[in-house]
Amino acid sequence: MKTISITTPEGLLEADYYVGGPHWVLLCHGKVFSKADWGELPNQLHADDQRSVLCLNFSGYGDSAGDQDPTRYAKNIDAALLWINQQQPETVSMLGASMGAVAMMDWAFTTESSVTLQNTVLFAPRSARPVQIPTSNLYGVFNNDEEDALAHIARLENCLPTVQIRRLSGHLHAQNNLHCEQAADTVRLLRSLLIDS
Repeated sequence: MKTISITTPEGLLEADYYVGGPHWVLLCHGKVFSKADWGELPNQLHADDQRSVLCLNFSGYGDSAGDQDPTRYAKNIDAALLWINQQQPETVSMLGASMGAVAMMDWAFTTESSVTLQNTVLFAPRSARPVQIPTSNLYGVFNNDEEDALAHIARLENCLPTVQIRRLSGHLHAQNNLHCEQAADTVRLLRSLLIDS
């Protein structure tokens, strides 16, 4: 793994780059998390499946330029995908946790990019909007006992009718699942959704 900087008109974005093969995964963190909070998931994707993995820090996180401003995160994703595209990938999949999942929906709503994602995973978004995400497979992941989980699932299914819902046990939220006793189960589920076509 190496840490890189992605140039954008608003400044540099920091990202961890796991150098692998032509199949890529972009990871977009949640609000109270950062690129460092993905636990063993990037290592598993890279080591087991030889995928190239890019863990982005949104604006204002870590050494990424700017303020923590959610209105900028869709452009952050555009910049990360442009950088990935310059590496000539065969496929690109994307996972967003909580705020990162909402940012992915904002990206799909605003982007002019022609990218088509292989697999897209929305991990515990707390809001949703009607949008067409350019992806072959779309998944939503939620903890069964998280506060208002049923309402969040219903909202996501209403806004994105093609989404396939997967559930984790427990009440934790998003990336917290990667730092607890069920971390291995969480990694196994997310990995399966990201690598299966």
